[in-house]
Amino acid sequence: MPQTGVGAQNGIRQFSHALKVKIAAPPEKVWNAIVEGIDHWWTKRYTENPGGMRFEAFPGGRFWENFDDKGNGFVAAIVTWVEKPKRLEYRGHMGMRGAVAGVINMELEESNGDTILKVTYDAIGEISDEVMDGYRKGWSELCEQNLKNFVEKGLRVR
Repeated sequence: MPQTGVGAQNGIRQFSHALKVKIAAPPEKVWNAIVEGIDHWWTKRYTENPGGMRFEAFPGGRFWENFDDKGNGFVAAIVTWVEKPKRLEYRGHMGMRGAVAGVINMELEESNGDTILKVTYDAIGEISDEVMDGYRKGWSELCEQNLKNFVEKGLRVR
């Protein structure tokens, strides 16, 4: 069940969203889908003609979108913690406009051959109600539907 919190002071708002998803696959398979197969289940794009999402799963690596073959693109976050196949943390604005900083933490736990994926997203900055609602819905769609269906059924959204 997703949990969401909001705080505000002096025009700066805090956004927090957490969810837990059971995926019928071992953590290694889920990990590989997150870092190697992200372009097949990550639906959010930052340009009209995206070349693809990329995840460099090492400390200092980028979570980014390649716009074209000319070197154009967009860095959404920088990887800050990697513990294969248990934990992945990355920090960045994740496409939010304005002065925004965020932290995404993904923890994968084995449970009877399945994976329990726990995702938390905390951000602070100039974040509107509309943006918060979009990110709540977006994270739920990405993890509870797209990633789960990609791992369990091989369904690609791209």
